[in-house]
Amino acid sequence: MKIISHVQFINLTLNEYIGLNMHHAITGYFQNDAKQWIARLDCGHDQTLIHNPPVTNNAWVLTQTGRDDKIGVILVCTKCIAGVSPDRQFSSLLAKEAA
Repeated sequence: MKIISHVQFINLTLNEYIGLNMHHAITGYFQNDAKQWIARLDCGHDQTLIHNPPVTNNAWVLTQTGRDDKIGVILVCTKCIAGVSPDRQFSSLLAKEAA
């Protein structure tokens, strides 16, 4: 996995940007201790989804229907860009989601 800095990311060519493989689908959700909704991505990373208008407008995270409608939607995974290890193992992820 390629690890790059913020400055390097800004200066990427289109082909380099596409090659980062940072676009990943939402596979599920859970809430953390602070009651924030966290999306599980197919890359093994988790991404916090915050509804805090006008900064972020993600009202869909507040309802089960809204979250269900976004399963499969592609998000940019900043952890993949940074080269961070997955938040969970793929084998345990597959076992939990198959159950």
